[in-house]
Order: sequence, then C-alpha cells, then structure tokens
Amino acid sequence: MKKLFIVNLIISFFFLIYPVHLYANNSTDKLIESLFKNKNEKFTKEDNTNQTLEKNDEKLFNSVFNTKWGMKGFPCDYNGGTYYQWTVRGFMFWANGKISDSDQSRIEADEVIKLSNNRFLVTQRFYPTMQNRLVYSAIGNSISAEIHETYTIVNEDLLYVKRELKTLDFDKLMKGYKGDQVGYTYQTERTERVRCK
Repeated sequence: MKKLFIVNLIISFFFLIYPVHLYANNSTDKLIESLFKNKNEKFTKEDNTNQTLEKNDEKLFNSVFNTKWGMKGFPCDYNGGTYYQWTVRGFMFWANGKISDSDQSRIEADEVIKLSNNRFLVTQRFYPTMQNRLVYSAIGNSISAEIHETYTIVNEDLLYVKRELKTLDFDKLMKGYKGDQVGYTYQTERTERVRCK
C-alpha cells in the first residue's frame, strides 16, 4: 500500500512539473485559434453580404409601392396619366390623371402578403353600393367581385402580374336571378407592368 502511494505521488509530481505534456503545445494552440478566427471572419463576411442583399431586396420590394406602374407599350403620361398606383385599396388604375373610382362599388383590400423576396399577393374585394341598383337589388351587400393578384418583381422596372378574378355571372344577373342564384364566373389573366419613368 505504501508503494502504491509513493508511485501515485511520483506520478502526480511528474505531471505537476511537466503539465505541457497533458495539453497541446503553444504552436498547436495558435494554429487552432487562427483556424477559428479565419472561419469566424468568413462567417462575418458572409453575414454582411447576406444582410446587404436582404436590404437591397427589401428596398426593391418597398419601391414597388412608392411608384407608378404603366402598361407595356403604353406611355404613363398619356392624356394626363394612365397607370396603376398603390393605394390603401390596392393597386388602383388611373386614367386621364384621375383615379378610376366609382360610387357604384366599394373596394376593400387585404394586407399585402409577402410570399418571398420578389413575390407578393394582394386581394381586393368589391361590394355594390345602392347607386348600383341592378347589382345591389340582386345580391345586396355580398361580394360582387374578388381579385387575387400575385405580383412577381422581375427587376426594378418590371412586374409580372397574375390576376385570378371571381366576378358575378352577369348573364344570370341580366336574366333576373337573385341572391345565390346569380353565381360567379372565374378567369385568370397574366400581364406585365413597367415602372413609369
């Protein structure tokens, strides 16, 4: 037992005097440290690049709502202004420099749903007003039309628009149908819009 104690004491003393043998030497420590430093610098550069790209994407996305958008091949300043522009009711059409608005229907728009960095969805709902006697007497306060527009930002000057339209079946409306009997028709349109310069 005494021998075992002495052997343990000698071993402990040996490790106390030469602790370097238990750990990596200084050059290995420096190598490992430099590897981590280089890796961290690489991640920092990538993070900064990603943040810059995200800011540019966000800036481009927001610029869509702060400008006028015309139709391809048609000048935006025609007859005082012919273009689309964002309002609280969605993208509204302007002709002759005035918004194409009517007291025949009330328009509501949902919030913009961002689908990706370059795609978003806007839904508009149209409700008849009492001034539109034919439609109002047939369906009351029900939705007369619903438009789902999916926008794809191609670049800063071009938008692709997919419009899915749900509109009253005017053939049935003209035949005197009322309420749920009127029904809806569905169609999809694709168009392009260009930034007005």
